[in-house]
Amino acid sequence: MPWRIRRTTTGRTARATESIALNASLGLVDAQYTSFEANSGKRLPRAPRVTAAINLEYDRAIGTAGTLSFIPEVVYRAENFVDAANTALFRQEAHEQVNLRAAFEST
Repeated sequence: MPWRIRRTTTGRTARATESIALNASLGLVDAQYTSFEANSGKRLPRAPRVTAAINLEYDRAIGTAGTLSFIPEVVYRAENFVDAANTALFRQEAHEQVNLRAAFEST
């Protein structure tokens, strides 16, 4: 193989009440080419060294119709490269993203 990947991930959930849960996850990656022509020692494309997410899940029963869930979330991705040569022009900076999901599950 012309590359090496080492990674670890973990996730935890803490339930405050029956209807509120806090979820968190963390991923660490060391991915690089070991013998790939001029790219040896460079990072694999689209492989950020750190990813993380945290969300709060709130469930609310809507009578006998079902359950409504709201899930605000913050996601983090460390910088990564889009190309195998790790060209500065194609470097994606570290960034956070905020999401809000809503779902309804009928009973």
